Amino acid sequence: MAANKREKKCDFKLKGTFSEDSCKIYKGNSSTIVAQMEKKDTVKTVILGRDTFEIKIDKNVDHAFIISLIIILYEIENPIEVKSP
Repeated sequence: MAANKREKKCDFKLKGTFSEDSCKIYKGNSSTIVAQMEKKDTVKTVILGRDTFEIKIDKNVDHAFIISLIIILYEIENPIEVKSP
C-alpha cells in the first residue's frame, strides 16, 4: 500500500460474497490471491445452525486488515435493522 501514493489504482480487489459462501482478495488488479474465505459445512455447524468460515491469509499480508475487509463485507450484506423507539 505504501507504494501506491498516487492512488490511481486499487491496492486490493475483493471478489465474492457471503451468500456465495466464499470470497477472494487479490493484490491490486493482479490475479495474485492474498487471502480467501470459504464456508465450511460440518455436522456441528448444521446441528447448531451456525456458519463456520475458514480464512487463509498469506504470511506477508496484514491479517487484521484482511479480517476487517471480510467483516465490512459481512456488514454490507447483513445490515443491522435499527428499530425506532
